[in-house]
Amino acid sequence: MAFSAPAIGLSWTVWIATFSATAPRSGLRFLGMALGAFAPGAAGATVTRLRGESVRAWLGATVEWRRPLRWNGLAIAVPVVGALGVAGAVPRGLRNARLRVGFATREANSSIVATVVL
Repeated sequence: MAFSAPAIGLSWTVWIATFSATAPRSGLRFLGMALGAFAPGAAGATVTRLRGESVRAWLGATVEWRRPLRWNGLAIAVPVVGALGVAGAVPRGLRNARLRVGFATREANSSIVATVVL
């Protein structure tokens, strides 16, 4: 709880401020999204420091590769495969979506559900 609340609070604060104050497809919006993505790391460093522990030792422990090589490959492959799957599914789903004012058709709903599941 000591980590989750600051991580979620900080990232969502940055994202909400970014989306409410910037225009769509602007460079500032991209910068705000990127800064919000680093909020959990900042929260982890802050909580570590407030506990009186060394942030340098914490960072060193996070980048140690003492696991078998197959686990490192899996840790890299899973997000890459997931991102490629979403990148392939989203444009296809958006291309097939037929939205009406106020209500979505069955095709659009299934595309949205497939995107959320991925």
